[in-house]
Amino acid sequence: MRGALAVAIGVAVAACRTPAVEPPVLANPGEGIAIAIYAQGTTSFAIVDDRRTIEIRGGTFDLDRVPGDVPLPSLVIEPIGSRTLHVTACTRERIDTTPQALDELARAQLLPARAPAPRAAIDDTTEPRLGPVRTGLLSPLVHCTATGASGRQLVRVLYTAPAIGYRAHHDVTLAAGRATIDTRFAIATPAWRSRATLVLYEGLPGSRDVPRELVRGTVALDGSTAVLSLPARAVAARVRRVYDGAVREPASSTMDLDWGKESRSQVWLWLELDAALSAGPVHAILTGAGLDRGETTITAEQREPVTVRGATRLPLWIDDAVHGVRTRLSRQVSGSPPLVIDRVQLSISNSADTPREVWLEEHLRDRQHKIVQATPAPPTITGTIARIAVTVPPHGHETATFTVQYAQ
Repeated sequence: MRGALAVAIGVAVAACRTPAVEPPVLANPGEGIAIAIYAQGTTSFAIVDDRRTIEIRGGTFDLDRVPGDVPLPSLVIEPIGSRTLHVTACTRERIDTTPQALDELARAQLLPARAPAPRAAIDDTTEPRLGPVRTGLLSPLVHCTATGASGRQLVRVLYTAPAIGYRAHHDVTLAAGRATIDTRFAIATPAWRSRATLVLYEGLPGSRDVPRELVRGTVALDGSTAVLSLPARAVAARVRRVYDGAVREPASSTMDLDWGKESRSQVWLWLELDAALSAGPVHAILTGAGLDRGETTITAEQREPVTVRGATRLPLWIDDAVHGVRTRLSRQVSGSPPLVIDRVQLSISNSADTPREVWLEEHLRDRQHKIVQATPAPPTITGTIARIAVTVPPHGHETATFTVQYAQ
């Protein structure tokens, strides 16, 4: 999705061109709508593939079903079965032309207020970042001019729709080492009095990872909230106590001597699933796991997906019966090559009447490293995380120490 949207005083004008992202093509050459929705984090947009019949009179025609926040540079109109039809330009008139409305439109499209942008000055290499445009500010109709054909014509209308997205919700029930996962996706549909084929993806086109298809289905576009569901799936699952004692600043360099120096004492319970979960809140019910609590909801903001050998981990709650103490002494050693040496000690105390298994975790600096002088045993390394599993006896404690040498 590339291009920039010119803001003019009277009419927003854009020539039709091919978008950078292709939606799934409808297999039926007749009329129909297919919508592909992509989402990653807080960024989402849809690619709409709308096959419809238009009426060309006097070299012009109107299009409905093009939301007001759609950047017209993303609009493509392709004839189906006609080799002579050529769409020359499309415009969208403003309904509200008051100074306040013009200011609002300019702010929404991140361009100077009431400052016309000549077409020649538009930089098509700039990524458009459109904010919300108030309903009623722009006409719901797009007016286009065309040459080479008249009368009824079957065309394919393509555009990016920033406001069309989806929300995921997961219900996870854990029992006897197995978890049943029910996933639903909610889509606020436009009121187009039609039906559409939807395909939902996690990930954005052009990113490092290829977008992953989540679900597809046919829904009514009637202004309501449509729901697509995945079949219930059963996967292996477990609850782990994890002591990750370091307080890390994401923006700081891992080779700063003070990176990760501060510590905390909380031990968290994590739900580990042998499956991937798309972004969204998770409602977890845990039965037969010998836990003080049996139910919790993890919001999308609280989720901190951690991959451990291909599994997804979700934070549940803090175990108040166990507490951790972490100390780390760091120093620099000159030489060839120069080294950073961290001496780490991780201790866990258990005030419960039953033993507790705890994973001690230490995030390593992002450099070549070597573990030395480990007691009672060297940790296992997964990526940049060192892990040691200990079983803490009732009203007892366990300690692990090791030294890490890093090449600067």
